[in-house]
Amino acid sequence: MTKDFPRDEVRAAIATIHEKLGGGCSKQVAERVRRWMETLVPSGEAADYFLQPSMFPMLLLPAWMSRSVAEPWEQGFQSDLVYSSVNAYYSIRLLDNVMDGHETCEKGLLPLSAFFHAEFQSVYQRYFGSSDRFWCSFHSLWLETADAVVREAQLQHVDFEGFREITARKLSAAKIPLVAVHLHFGGRTDLAQWLAFCDELAAWWQFLDDLMDWYIDQQRGACTYFLCEAERRKKVGEPVLQWVLREGFLWGVDTLELWLESLRHMAGEIGSHDAVSFLEQRGGMLIETARSLLPAMQALEEVAVAMGSDVGLQH
Repeated sequence: MTKDFPRDEVRAAIATIHEKLGGGCSKQVAERVRRWMETLVPSGEAADYFLQPSMFPMLLLPAWMSRSVAEPWEQGFQSDLVYSSVNAYYSIRLLDNVMDGHETCEKGLLPLSAFFHAEFQSVYQRYFGSSDRFWCSFHSLWLETADAVVREAQLQHVDFEGFREITARKLSAAKIPLVAVHLHFGGRTDLAQWLAFCDELAAWWQFLDDLMDWYIDQQRGACTYFLCEAERRKKVGEPVLQWVLREGFLWGVDTLELWLESLRHMAGEIGSHDAVSFLEQRGGMLIETARSLLPAMQALEEVAVAMGSDVGLQH
């Protein structure tokens, strides 16, 4: 975790959300939302969710962008962007969980996505007038995220191009604060390069998630790029689990390493030492975590082969 991660801003954002819900909703509804937010992280502290190493760095990207052109980072502006992005995340998370069909109490809370959306958007109204060009990007990127969530839920098959075009674009909303930083500081950044970097980072993060959660995804019938590659790459009649043990997980880790190298190159091109450092530290740590599972995978495959290749393995 980078030393300048906005811990205080995240905790302040969570506190403000609870305060506003408590002032506008019934005590029962406000408490249900609080419990839901707390269940997303093992510690039970909602702010910890955004501080965990496996979290996509949507709260860090705007600060990296600002510092890439040596622009002083305005504390109030940073706090506002963090608050906005935290609300955007909860709005998307409610919708995404219901669409995925693995919600707990999310369906009953779905109307509260309107609250999170309003809080997310209202922050930008403090900085950009109604006719500002920022809003064209805002509406386009927000709709792109919603479109990706809907389309992903309908997928029955996805190849690499489909993965990049739909699945990874669920994080398009993370580009909204980048547009805000670019315009707020007078257009001194290379916005196109930063948006492209965000797309590549989102794809990497989504594939990491698909790799680490492949078994859960398979059990719930989800269509992911990793599982579709399993169907394409496994031997005829070979269970997906056996392919994963035999070569699939290693292929996934190697793919992550290859994409990470490309991301490092892009981070250097946009002149962000923060992004380069983050990818070397956090990206490397996450890959090492995945790679540490490989010996166990190999041992399980050897057991399966020794016992006839089909013990406990299902299609």
